[in-house]
Amino acid sequence: MKSKLIRKISMMLVFSIVISVLMPSASFAATTVMYFKYQPIGPYEYEPVIDGYVYTKDPASVSVRANNSDNSVTLITTKSYGEPLYDDNNTQYSVLRYYFADSNMVQAPLSLTVELEGSTYTLDLVWDSDRPNSYSYQSDLSLDLGSYRMPGNLLLNTVTASTYLPAGSDIISFTPSKMGNREGEGVVIQLPCNNSSSTTFNSDSGVVQMSDFEVVDVTANSIVNITHFSLGEDGLLTFNFLYSNLLIQDHEYIVKLSATSSGDEIMLPPDGVYTASVKAGFFGNGYPPPVEGDIDDVNSVYFRNLTIGDPSAVPSATPKPSATPKPSATPEPTATQKPSVTPEPPVPTPSSNPDQVIVNGESLKNGTKDKVTVDIANGTKQVLLPAQAVEIIGDRKLELNNDKMSVAIPEAVLKKLQSMVPADKLAGAQISFAINRVSESDTEQLLNKNSNQANLNLKAAGDVYEFKLSVITADGKETTLSQFDQPITLRLKVRPDANPALLGVYYVADDGKLEYVGGQLIDGELVAELRHFSTYAALEYDKNFDDVPAHHWASNVIKELAAKQIISGISDAAFAPKQQMTRAEFATLIARTLQLTSADTAVFADVDRDNAAAGAIAAVNEAGIIVGRSATIFAPNDPITREEMAVMVVRAYAYKNGKEAEIVSSYAYSDRKAVAAWALPYIDVASAIGFVRGQDNDRFTPKQVLTRAEGAQVIYQLLKSN
Repeated sequence: MKSKLIRKISMMLVFSIVISVLMPSASFAATTVMYFKYQPIGPYEYEPVIDGYVYTKDPASVSVRANNSDNSVTLITTKSYGEPLYDDNNTQYSVLRYYFADSNMVQAPLSLTVELEGSTYTLDLVWDSDRPNSYSYQSDLSLDLGSYRMPGNLLLNTVTASTYLPAGSDIISFTPSKMGNREGEGVVIQLPCNNSSSTTFNSDSGVVQMSDFEVVDVTANSIVNITHFSLGEDGLLTFNFLYSNLLIQDHEYIVKLSATSSGDEIMLPPDGVYTASVKAGFFGNGYPPPVEGDIDDVNSVYFRNLTIGDPSAVPSATPKPSATPKPSATPEPTATQKPSVTPEPPVPTPSSNPDQVIVNGESLKNGTKDKVTVDIANGTKQVLLPAQAVEIIGDRKLELNNDKMSVAIPEAVLKKLQSMVPADKLAGAQISFAINRVSESDTEQLLNKNSNQANLNLKAAGDVYEFKLSVITADGKETTLSQFDQPITLRLKVRPDANPALLGVYYVADDGKLEYVGGQLIDGELVAELRHFSTYAALEYDKNFDDVPAHHWASNVIKELAAKQIISGISDAAFAPKQQMTRAEFATLIARTLQLTSADTAVFADVDRDNAAAGAIAAVNEAGIIVGRSATIFAPNDPITREEMAVMVVRAYAYKNGKEAEIVSSYAYSDRKAVAAWALPYIDVASAIGFVRGQDNDRFTPKQVLTRAEGAQVIYQLLKSN
């Protein structure tokens, strides 16, 4: 009985996570008022389940009934309350979250009947194509819901489209009006955007800097010190502030370009109708503040149906900067963006083999200045190109696409392939790109094989592919390229309902074991860089621990770090969040976060070569992030103190971003005198960038030992920093 109860509780957590993905975050997108899902018994479902939510002004008016195929009716009763959202008039909407498990509900109900605020709605059954035997029930009702609406105005001059904002231009004003018990430490500004165009930032290196912006406290007639800013896709602008200079309730603020800016930082989008927004609040010290997920954006203001220029005009090509600027913290994969239209793409030549396409050399002369794109049909298993392709393509990348995936092959890899063919055999030789989509049944077997951990829910977030890159001479001899001198960029399309925080690209070894590669979610695609070809899968890795319930303050952080294979439990089922973290454990987390490796494991006398953390300790030491207690002693099993943690994480931050963080001011912790002199400047920096904060009575407690949950939170801040 106890085992069944534990499994049922575990499934409630899993389904709670699924619905939290389906439910909208506090944004200006339309919110579906009612949504439910039926999931039958499966590898991770011990009972059939109906899970869903309803937004309502009157929770007492809501009831939900399932209309079964045998004409019986089941009352859906289990519910909890989520955080409320607000409409444009600041009317509060409560969210009722439903989770109903019933072993007798072996078939999906034909429909659901929802009584809501005096009206009756029938939600018909819709098959979920992404999840066999799963069904959804959704109404057509939608509302523009978000966080509490605060006063604000868009101050942009929107008369002329596709123009840069002049230096000193006011951008937006807002007045935080509902802070609760927390002060505002960040602002997320969505500059005008719509489904096809957006405000853009000048992508030329060094043009847009933090000093180009000002946040003015109009009420206090002062400037708010910005500690961090970032530029995101689709005109997203974020700021963070010092603890000593946070946003104040009922103060009016204006965000503007500074008088010293160059006037070529921000370009308005083409003629059209757009939406813009501002969110202000407490973001958990994220740098930059996250746009989605577990954030407390307690104030917002939205500007809908915003006209820029002449909406009736046909938008012209957006001048420089490019339409998709690179965010400051985005790694290299974003440099390869798919243009909506590729001029004169190479046209594959039909082959007698329906699974094969041939691209001739003449076609490869087309493309853009950055890349040559070859579009291939779904189901194509081989693309053949001339071995001399690199001489035609030059320093551009070769990109091969279908609807579900793409690979971008750099010049160095094409050169390597050509070099594998003797000069006297180049004539008639071809480069072969082989692609094999793994069947759904084989994918399911793969997932089942790797889901033997306790509390692990492993799902395919898209198709699984086997890739091979080789060169074939005219006599049929094939030579495979096993390693790449430069990485190939892989993009895998993922399901829209997949949880972004839990996604990753995994290499599938010959024995079926999974190896985490990485990956960043960009425009609905998981992007990763590969050093070799084999079988790769985009997976959703949902790991729970028995001692970290969903309501634990570090639950989401631990779950995301576990999904990225940065952190693990002390066993399959236990994480031990209150257990002391050792110096070796913290060094290992830093090495995994920064992807540091070392061939040398004999750095400190007290770290044996066979110590599981030896390689990580050596790598982090080589990077200058850690030092030992002495030249020869590291003390790997000693608990790490908060002041030691501050030193390590600030050095890791500098290593990751290629620059030292500035010390703006000293933090007046009440126990500052207890901090070791060597740690003081690092604690000031760690406080300024939001990695640490004081505890009770404004104490830093430098000698206090870090727990595993606290260590996970600090590493998460490092992971998200830029």
